Amino acid sequence: MSKNAINKLRLKFIGIFMGVLIAIIGLFSVSIHIINQYNRNRVINAALSYIVDQNGEINKNPKAGSFDDFSTEFHYSARYFSVTYNKDGSIARSTTSHIAAVSRSQAYNLARKALRSGDETGHYGVYYYKVAKLSKKQTLVVFLDCTTQIESSKNLTMTIIMVTLPGILLVFVCALAISKRAVRPEIENAERQNLFITNASHELKTPLAVIRANMEVEEMMNGEDEWTKSTMNQVERMNGLIQNLVMIAKAQEQENREGDAIINVSTLINESIDPFMSLVQSENKQIIRTIQSDVMMKGDASKVRQLCSLLVDNAVKYCDDQGTITVALSALKKDKVIRLDVSNTYADGKNVDYTKFFDRFYRADQSHNIDRGGYGIGLSIAESIVRLYGGSIHASWKEGIITFTCMMKSKI
Repeated sequence: MSKNAINKLRLKFIGIFMGVLIAIIGLFSVSIHIINQYNRNRVINAALSYIVDQNGEINKNPKAGSFDDFSTEFHYSARYFSVTYNKDGSIARSTTSHIAAVSRSQAYNLARKALRSGDETGHYGVYYYKVAKLSKKQTLVVFLDCTTQIESSKNLTMTIIMVTLPGILLVFVCALAISKRAVRPEIENAERQNLFITNASHELKTPLAVIRANMEVEEMMNGEDEWTKSTMNQVERMNGLIQNLVMIAKAQEQENREGDAIINVSTLINESIDPFMSLVQSENKQIIRTIQSDVMMKGDASKVRQLCSLLVDNAVKYCDDQGTITVALSALKKDKVIRLDVSNTYADGKNVDYTKFFDRFYRADQSHNIDRGGYGIGLSIAESIVRLYGGSIHASWKEGIITFTCMMKSKI
């Protein structure tokens, strides 16, 4: 895994962690808010019921047992008003001496609105009310000024916000710092691995060149035999493996997209197929092209060529004798996605595990790989290129045909 891939994985983990953290904190904050609202409403309803029990006005000698939930100061601190209506709708009495912000006419208007609403309890702004029947002939409407309780709830909500937001920000900063330190060994390992592959590939070229030269001298002096031929074949295989190892190292560093430009994918795909035509014809196979014209995307032309070449090369190698290879390209304008399908006839592909095709050095058909020259690396590199452009690649088999489907974002 490359340095950029590790950093992307780190950021993805932080994103998931922060999402879970915010969800948990949000759940706790909402729970506290709901509990606070419930307690506030319970206290308000209890106070209104208490005033109703006093027939709309708290006096110094309350009814026995009705003053238990409130301190003696409640008689002086409560801001309320009440209006009592007769059965015919006339006002029997009213109390507005315990509140200064509401005039008598305003008290009458609010009381009438409460009666017309048909609700036993409710509120208009900061004034909560309760409607109660005193007798068959009289109805009492009591209003309580709940400004203090509402402000207290608002202050609690603001306190929660002021505490949680800096806390979340602090956790995010700490997560960035800690995760960066945690993945540093992995990044260093990835860099050392790529360096090792590059150095090892370079060092292996020298002895292989010596072996090749010695075999060529041996053949010149004594002629070619099965032993020299076998040795030369293994040298060729080793050279091919070294080249593929270097390609892996480069594929891991392809996240750099500074050289991207607007490219014509249709032209690039056609140009990538052309070199395979003679090989395909010599093996009595055929290539069918279904390529939409002028499909454009923002990308690196060399990487798109490499992607197509890898998939077509794989299709040619594993295509059945006298089979057909199909290359299809289309643009899904609605989703701004480019689709590339490379398929070939493959009669023996029914019971193959296609989920492992993109694992490095995985080869489904071990018995034929030596003859076909496969190393199990090309599809892994193809997957790296597709992911570079925010896409996906998968393999599927149906009715004797295997298809590799690439979906890439056009970015234009």
